[in-house]
Amino acid sequence: MSNPFRHLLPVAIALTLVLTCSARADTLAVVTSPSGQAATDSLNWSQLGGDGTVLGTSFTGKTALGSSVMVGLAGANSIISVVCLASPCSWTGMGLNAGHSLLWTSDALNGGNGPVTLTLAKPVAGLGAFLQADLPAAFTAKIQVFNGATSLGSFTVASSTGVATYIGVLDKTGANITSAVFSLTSCATICTDFALDSVAITAPVAVATAATLAASVNPSVFGQAVVFTATVSPNTATGTVTFKDGAVGLGTSTLVSGKASLTSTSLAPGSHSITATYSGSTAFLSSTSAALPHTVNKASTKASVVSSHNPSVFGQSVTFAVTVSAVAPGSGTPTGTVTLKNGTAALGTVTLSGGKATFSTSALTPGTHLITVSYNGNVDFSSSTSAALGQTVNKASTKTTVVSSHNPSVFGQSVTFTATLAAVAPGSGTPTGTVTFKNGATVLGTGTLSGGKATFSTSTLTRGAHSITAGYSGSVSDLGSTSAVLTQTVN
Repeated sequence: MSNPFRHLLPVAIALTLVLTCSARADTLAVVTSPSGQAATDSLNWSQLGGDGTVLGTSFTGKTALGSSVMVGLAGANSIISVVCLASPCSWTGMGLNAGHSLLWTSDALNGGNGPVTLTLAKPVAGLGAFLQADLPAAFTAKIQVFNGATSLGSFTVASSTGVATYIGVLDKTGANITSAVFSLTSCATICTDFALDSVAITAPVAVATAATLAASVNPSVFGQAVVFTATVSPNTATGTVTFKDGAVGLGTSTLVSGKASLTSTSLAPGSHSITATYSGSTAFLSSTSAALPHTVNKASTKASVVSSHNPSVFGQSVTFAVTVSAVAPGSGTPTGTVTLKNGTAALGTVTLSGGKATFSTSALTPGTHLITVSYNGNVDFSSSTSAALGQTVNKASTKTTVVSSHNPSVFGQSVTFTATLAAVAPGSGTPTGTVTFKNGATVLGTGTLSGGKATFSTSTLTRGAHSITAGYSGSVSDLGSTSAVLTQTVN
């Protein structure tokens, strides 16, 4: 490409403006001077290289404040040109100041009318630049701005004598511009190419915010639902709020009318320092609330116990089912151990599973027993003791049988009668005590049970048939019983 200033004349030329605007949703205003742009940032082409640097069809630049801008060109071979490398510079004061780096569009592939498309990483409220057609004659420059794929509107500015002209736009509705297109729409002769000076950018001035934090209840108990509500002012701020317990994130919520809430049931007992951080946006600065001290106490519990058999009998296996639950407003399932007691005597300790535990015993003696269960607590739940359960244990029923060592026997022969005692289910165990042997109503003698058996021997039975019975007298644990009649024949 030849010298891009080959057609520029070093004279002051009058400027004629012709303004047009397309239909748009936002309220836009044309800007025709850098001072009217009220720029807060800029995109300078010097970052792309020195004088004569050849550019591709697209590249990414950085604004002075570090924001990314994607630059798209209609074709390759655009160049960077520095105004007035040599002194004196006759163009000083005409917008293209000495030392400025210009982006000159290629006239080899795209006919010289651009466009140059700038896509901004962050929405802005306006932008503009000096634009100069290569040939020193009247031209019309155009800027069109977009929000995403939606055109917000466009303006044209006409230079009647070809002097470099400033063309820009301000969106009075807000920072809604995400891209802009600079181009030539007409030239007095032939539109070959054009130069674009540094781009002035009107970035939104972010508004300071203040965040405060409150809890629905404080202190709370473990498992209780606590609603943390952050309030961000001004209430027009948009974005998200992140809640933290110290350095641990609890969650993120979206602002609605200046408020965001998060519900937590997972805070462990102890002291907590809760904060809410507003993320900020293009229009609002971020802010963090003061730390909110929040205390979580252990949740109260309720323990209960029920019996599988009540009343029961001596020796019967009885299972005590234990349930431990959190008392509202606490929630969750208690873990740990429970201790069962018969009065003050410990029966045993078992481990909860799913808030439940069982303990079985067949060792309760006849009588009334006051059974309690004590939950021993853990890091999240307080201990508790159930109401007493009155467990009644009755004596076990028994069955007595008697057999003879010789039947029939002969007169004078020694005969041994053996009585066997057994507990009747659901009772169990081995009865103890004494057994009385009778011949009809006549007492023959008494034997002491050993291992559930007692014996009595006699050789005095007379000839004939005898009705032998064994009567168990019972004990503190077992009921008495009498055997069926055994007919003993003596020849």
